Amino acid sequence: MESGGTARSPLDSPVMSGARAQIRVGNLHQLAQARGGGPPAQVMRALRDHLITARVPRGSIRFAGNAIEVDLAGLWPFSVYSVSLADQFWRTLCADLGDAPIDCGDDRFYPLLHIALSGLSLHEVPQDSLDPLDPDPAFAPCQATPLLRNDIALCARWLDELRAGQLQLAFQPVLRVDPGDGACLYQEALLRRAEDPAESPAAAIQALERQGLIGRLDWSVLWTVIGLLEIHPDRELACNVSALTLRPNAWWRELIRYLCGRRAVASRLLIELTETSPIAHPGSALRLMRELQDTGVRIVLDDMGSGHAELSALNGARYDAVKIDQSLLRQARQGPAGRETLKWVTRACAHRSPCVVIEGVETPDDLHLVRYAGAQAAQGHFLGRPDTEPEWNFREPCTVLNRLQEYLTDQRPAR
Repeated sequence: MESGGTARSPLDSPVMSGARAQIRVGNLHQLAQARGGGPPAQVMRALRDHLITARVPRGSIRFAGNAIEVDLAGLWPFSVYSVSLADQFWRTLCADLGDAPIDCGDDRFYPLLHIALSGLSLHEVPQDSLDPLDPDPAFAPCQATPLLRNDIALCARWLDELRAGQLQLAFQPVLRVDPGDGACLYQEALLRRAEDPAESPAAAIQALERQGLIGRLDWSVLWTVIGLLEIHPDRELACNVSALTLRPNAWWRELIRYLCGRRAVASRLLIELTETSPIAHPGSALRLMRELQDTGVRIVLDDMGSGHAELSALNGARYDAVKIDQSLLRQARQGPAGRETLKWVTRACAHRSPCVVIEGVETPDDLHLVRYAGAQAAQGHFLGRPDTEPEWNFREPCTVLNRLQEYLTDQRPAR
């Protein structure tokens, strides 16, 4: 936090009386249900011990039901108060407490932290903008115990591999389909495990969404792609972001400030929004999309025709491209009814965006169907397979950087 001198905790200097941080674990009830008991006390004790290790006085910490409250008197690390400094404090607390898993018997548990700051004279900050990475877990569906245990284990495996640098990106082109054109519009970054690149991440992504932890992966992929755009000024790259992550908070404000100062990077970044989960706050999502587009970022509606429909039905949303799910192309292969459905959906999408992309092109006949439907671009193995070592990246694999750890590294004082 400081520009020089001895390293200290991010929780180290005076603050006004009455200021506090309340820390809740949003997916604690899911762990309790999976284990068949009450809220695991070791999770809250582990968070308390982590705070003490960060030199928060034990007397400043108290348990309040299933939450921890921290009295910030004497702990504010800045000499002034502002929204940006509160954001920085909040992000550091989230990253410091939430990066590593907590061992709970046979389970490795990644907590979904909800941290609320109060008493800091932040009246100008909207209430929802100090929420953590993802929305309230009250939106999570009730699940059977076996599925919960599998979700917790799957989340732990993928987030462990993220922290160990064992997740990579593969890049697949999106091409124009006009005869004689075939230009590459951009390349989509797709998530892969280094240990087994052929394994689909779909099950893990769904588990992370159900646990409310998908933002941790989304932010890591997003900042990794931004780093690539900085290195390769001739590339245009896209990455996927879950609809659950599309909610204003301190992480998004940091990104928008960063991109506002780097328009040449923002103009080459595309964010593909996936509809695998519902949007908790459509109005906030729409405002955030507009703020991103104001920096130059292009917003793509992904997998149109599958999953939830909140994004496609969002009034006032302006998409720079719409991608039609490959399931509609599969239906078009079956006969005239499917072909006409694909054509109708393509025309409907054209009213929402200047560019319509059809996914799942695997054969020359598929490409003919794409042109028949009237789409401008396509993506699929026939046009280009995902490449984990693209030529433009010097034939080097691209490791996904753990954003929480990277953020903490960025905040370390110079020596």
